[in-house]
Amino acid sequence: MTKEKLESEIENLNVELQSNKILNLRAREDIQKHLDKALEYLEKDDTPRARNNAAHKIGIARQRIIQAEKQKKWLAYPIALCMAVFIGIAAWWIAQEGLWPKGTYTKVEFVLMGSVLWGTLGAAVDGLRELHTRIARQELDANRLWWYFAHPVIGAGLGGILFLVVSGGLLMTDQEVGEFNPSLPLILSALSGFEQQHVVRYLRDVVKNILRIEEPSPDEGG
Repeated sequence: MTKEKLESEIENLNVELQSNKILNLRAREDIQKHLDKALEYLEKDDTPRARNNAAHKIGIARQRIIQAEKQKKWLAYPIALCMAVFIGIAAWWIAQEGLWPKGTYTKVEFVLMGSVLWGTLGAAVDGLRELHTRIARQELDANRLWWYFAHPVIGAGLGGILFLVVSGGLLMTDQEVGEFNPSLPLILSALSGFEQQHVVRYLRDVVKNILRIEEPSPDEGG
């Protein structure tokens, strides 16, 4: 595709962007960034690579417009309800058992239960945050629906695993396994719900260090 044709396509999309009544401000800003980047590629040089990069950005902008126009806002209601149920159950259970961070020493089984519940609570709150962000950006996608339902469950699992990491001494806490201050594992479990990707990455590094797993070089199979 020629530079002139790409520039014409960018101009047409800019006109469509300004006249489209469905798009909100956040979506417009996001789409505009892709179009500006495409124009930047073309203004920089007129090489096949620059034109391909520009065409890619134009394609992303066009897909974002389609995605925003087809966003199903009604999906937010069952998702929000599901997150609220997870938050309600976890918060009620925590309150009933007194499983909040405190200075008193607590039995291991209660700390494990608290870690699982706080992981669930943190992940469900993060699910609501993600839902708000996606709606504001008009990116709520039905294909991502299962992510919201799985997110609190994964948070519960990570909370339990972090409890094992702390009680196993892989994090230095100077605490005995039988009874110990629950503040650290409970706080870590709650935070793991908000940053699941970072926690999973950390746990993978821990496993690699324990098992002495080395990353294969690009020339090796695996």
